[in-house]
Amino acid sequence: MGIKTIKRMASEILGVGTSRIKFNNEDMEKINAALTKDDVRGLIGRGSIIIEKVTGVSRTDAKKRQEKRKVGRMMGPGNKKGTKGARTNSKEKWINSVRKQRKTLDAIKTKLLPGKYRKLRGMVRGGFFRSKAHVVSYIKEKGWVNG
Repeated sequence: MGIKTIKRMASEILGVGTSRIKFNNEDMEKINAALTKDDVRGLIGRGSIIIEKVTGVSRTDAKKRQEKRKVGRMMGPGNKKGTKGARTNSKEKWINSVRKQRKTLDAIKTKLLPGKYRKLRGMVRGGFFRSKAHVVSYIKEKGWVNG
């Protein structure tokens, strides 16, 4: 029986493509003597017929790039794809901003003058404040804090 046939039988037994089947050169006489699938199974068990590992795509360069980006490198205009809104979703940005502002209000709720907490919550919801710092500065400016 020919090498091609043995390779085909081995690929059927192992469930891989024929291109991944490799023979051990030292055992070529035994391999050529194989006639049945049982013989091929024996050769596989002995290590005369081997499955070659699948070569994957190396992630080394990608990992290096990721590490650099974590530190803040490689983020210039030449590396940007997509509009500002596509890179950072405006809705998510809004949600995070509002949550921060509300947490700040909740933290200082007891220090505020009566009725001002509700007023400020409404202003946050209406988008009056730019940031958490804006909320704090507004409260100080108006003098809405007890003591």
